[in-house]
Amino acid sequence: MNKILKFLVPAVLLVSVLFALTACKGRDNPYKSNEDDGYTFNVRYDAGNGSFTTNTSVVVDSYNPDDFPSGSLPLVAPENKSVRGDRAQVAKNNGFILAGWYTERTPVLDGEGRHLDYLGGIASESGLNPAYTYGGYWDFDNDRLDLSAIDGSTVTLYAAWVPEFYFEFYDVNTGEKLGEEIASVGERIILPALNRDTGRVEANSLPQLIGRTYDVSNMYTEIGGNPVSGELVHSGSINLENATAEGSVMKYTSSFSRASGIGFQPQTSL
Repeated sequence: MNKILKFLVPAVLLVSVLFALTACKGRDNPYKSNEDDGYTFNVRYDAGNGSFTTNTSVVVDSYNPDDFPSGSLPLVAPENKSVRGDRAQVAKNNGFILAGWYTERTPVLDGEGRHLDYLGGIASESGLNPAYTYGGYWDFDNDRLDLSAIDGSTVTLYAAWVPEFYFEFYDVNTGEKLGEEIASVGERIILPALNRDTGRVEANSLPQLIGRTYDVSNMYTEIGGNPVSGELVHSGSINLENATAEGSVMKYTSSFSRASGIGFQPQTSL
């Protein structure tokens, strides 16, 4: 794949690839040398609300269609280090998880045509990430571009973002939020347990509080009140069909026993 794929670094600027192309027209067009070599077909990876490792918002791969006589073009994920090596570009967006890459992206608008943010407010007023709906999930292992069916010389894949997954912990008696921990799908964290060598309860991944220790026999889920022990497993998931998160926050409550001399520092976030 490396022999038939040209990488433009940077292929676009932070503001807009269209602006970059317009500004370069007739001068030092970054695509000109590629076009001269027959690399006339471009695939844009648009990080949307995020950015890539090099702080660009879009990266572009250029291909020579003549290298694909079958007309079927496999694509390479920007973050694929096994193919791209040190040219790999990882998309990032603070507080969000990359759900995948999609061929369709539609702004979420209110009744007045204003773009909403991911929490349902007006994005231009809140400053939060604008919301989109997505379609056409791209499976890099199995999907191929049919060059004969494409109208134009550029295809864009859009990064879809969902809020990070969390475990949240609350005091069962007061309802006070004690802390949270970022999690991935299926992630496991160890619950407080008695260290038989020291005789103390070790909080492990949960918030540690001055003068209090966890009652290890009394951990409950917030919904249903069923006791849990040993570990927590995050059961959230991402629906790849439409890039939506399901069950992203798991909430748990715990009771405490009074303890002296533990000296834990309070935390609001792990």
